[in-house]
Amino acid sequence: MIASVPDPVHSHLSLIFDRAVDAILQAADNGYVSSYYWLPWRSRGGARKALDSLGEYEPGHDPERERQPGLIVLQRVPKGGSR
Repeated sequence: MIASVPDPVHSHLSLIFDRAVDAILQAADNGYVSSYYWLPWRSRGGARKALDSLGEYEPGHDPERERQPGLIVLQRVPKGGSR
């Protein structure tokens, strides 16, 4: 399954992003567990150092990382088994 959710950093839709990801993970809870994730934005500290001196700081903004989509990988767990 591929799902598209709003950009939580550059839009005013961070709450909708959280709810959409939560709904996807709850729906997949029947036999699947989250095994890996990668999200392209960083916390406030990462891009800040480089851009702070230029006066162009935007929290969580790193153009190189943001060219790639975020990813959440779910792994199927057999019934009665553990990961």
